[in-house]
Amino acid sequence: MNFHNILCPIDFTEVSRRSLVKAVELAQKDKARLVVVHVVAETPWMVPPVPTMPVDMGRYQEELLKSARSKLSDMVNDNVPGELECKQVLETGSPGQEIVKLAKDSGVDLIVMASREDSALDRFLFGSVAEKVIRASTCPVLVLKEGE
Repeated sequence: MNFHNILCPIDFTEVSRRSLVKAVELAQKDKARLVVVHVVAETPWMVPPVPTMPVDMGRYQEELLKSARSKLSDMVNDNVPGELECKQVLETGSPGQEIVKLAKDSGVDLIVMASREDSALDRFLFGSVAEKVIRASTCPVLVLKEGE
């Protein structure tokens, strides 16, 4: 099976870096286009713990995006060879939903992503991003587990 468009979501962990390396290998083999995405979860708007403590949530979100954009660029520059067609995407929202939406909108035919070892309680309360993508994706998903 040859792939033409490969999506690789990353969260800047070592296991997601390894998934990017695997996505690069597959993209090079098939001369495919690579899309690397990081999704910044929207910051919940909460009342500050101390009423007199000013919190500028808009500025905080801007700083998160600025930091993520820099990390995304660094990870791509460090792991993706220049001759490979690669698009960097930074999204805001629910990671699982945004990954699936981007895959559909970009005509992706393979998603290569990492799955961290979360506790059973974390999976019960929040679910795994990889699990959400697998359930909702219309294309194959290759999941690299932490420790593999």
